[in-house]
Amino acid sequence: MEPQESNERRMGAEGGDKQMLRFVILRHEPGEVSAGEAVHWDFLVETVAGAEWLPTWRLAAWEEGAFVVEAVRLPDHRRAYLDYEGPISGGRGRVKRVASGVVEILRQTATRWELLLHTNKKILRAVGTASDEDHWMWSFG
Repeated sequence: MEPQESNERRMGAEGGDKQMLRFVILRHEPGEVSAGEAVHWDFLVETVAGAEWLPTWRLAAWEEGAFVVEAVRLPDHRRAYLDYEGPISGGRGRVKRVASGVVEILRQTATRWELLLHTNKKILRAVGTASDEDHWMWSFG
């Protein structure tokens, strides 16, 4: 099964029709073709409303509360994963949403991202810093 596309729109603060940027954190349990991989968390961030492909990082862990985690920048993932939970085709495992909501991008450069993640439970500040093109440290809290 593959995720289906979504064109979700949200109402803006003034009551007008406004698209908000979204994020999701997915717990990814590897499947048969990736059996040697450990469970990890995929962090997807929408940077342009309606963009088809979203910047994605593989987080080594996900915790409630404040924490710092190593991450690897992955190829961009399809926006359909903002709403999808379930098996991934090709024996690549399955994903389950652990956090999602609206994202505010405070700063975005090639080596540093600063975000506010608005979940239904709380607001998290997320700061990602690259040590090289693929390796990052993310702090959440």
